[in-house]
Amino acid sequence: KSRKKELVEARHITAYLLLTEGNLPLEEVGRLLGGRDHTSIMHARDKVHTSFSTNSQIRQVINQIKSSF
Repeated sequence: KSRKKELVEARHITAYLLLTEGNLPLEEVGRLLGGRDHTSIMHARDKVHTSFSTNSQIRQVINQIKSSF
């Protein structure tokens, strides 16, 4: 339930990966991430998708996580 920047960013990246790589539905990802509403998960997905193309640090983190799968 924290709104600290570090935790929010990690939660957003986790939601993004669960949706894109795990092919889980929005509601399931929300449930796994502390009972978040599906609209919060949509916001996280869209925010990370946008950041992926403009923020090299986010891109590097996501690529490292994907390569560890």
